[in-house]
Amino acid sequence: MHLSCQTFCAAGRRPPGLEKVDASGDLGVHFVAMARLEAASVDAFRVLRRELSGHRLPRKLDRGMRRAARDEIRHARAARALGRRYDGDYTPPVVKAQPTRTLEAIAIDNAIEGCVRETYGALTAAYQAQMAKDPNVRGTMTRIARDEIRHAALSWQLDGWLAGRLDGNGRKRVADAKRAAHAELAASVGRGPSRELAEIAGLPAHDLASRLLENLAATLY
Repeated sequence: MHLSCQTFCAAGRRPPGLEKVDASGDLGVHFVAMARLEAASVDAFRVLRRELSGHRLPRKLDRGMRRAARDEIRHARAARALGRRYDGDYTPPVVKAQPTRTLEAIAIDNAIEGCVRETYGALTAAYQAQMAKDPNVRGTMTRIARDEIRHAALSWQLDGWLAGRLDGNGRKRVADAKRAAHAELAASVGRGPSRELAEIAGLPAHDLASRLLENLAATLY
């Protein structure tokens, strides 16, 4: 089960075992949901790093995951501050412990959460950094976008490393997971943000979000 925003949150990856919370609402609810996702992302990177520790994970990828976890701590604090600014009521995410996953399961999760969602999240954050009317949101999203672009690159590097450790059928299932995640995300952005979220938070409107996602898919998938 996963926590989700009313519209797409430019936030980090969801860890396995993240409990679902209804996050439909106004600006305060949106930023609080974003803060929960960012806080949960800390667990996601730590779990990922722990699970891969016995598979001769390259030091570069290990360092990247440790740095990403630290980034997400900052992101969660910044998003909580935006939530308070708009009267959001923050509660920490609940992440239930899960069994250790196989390399293929990790690769599929990375494809969904990293190659698709984090990559689009980085693009959305960069857009918000330019378009949000609230200068506090612009400043926060500028910093988050810089980090999320690096996280997306890390996800694709990890995707390549994991692909070399899977057989042909495993790689096909990972590719299928990317396509399915893209379709799910396209349906999510198709609902579009409210006028308030579009103007103050800078979230792209339905048509633009769909074009951004289509262009991203044509480039990456």
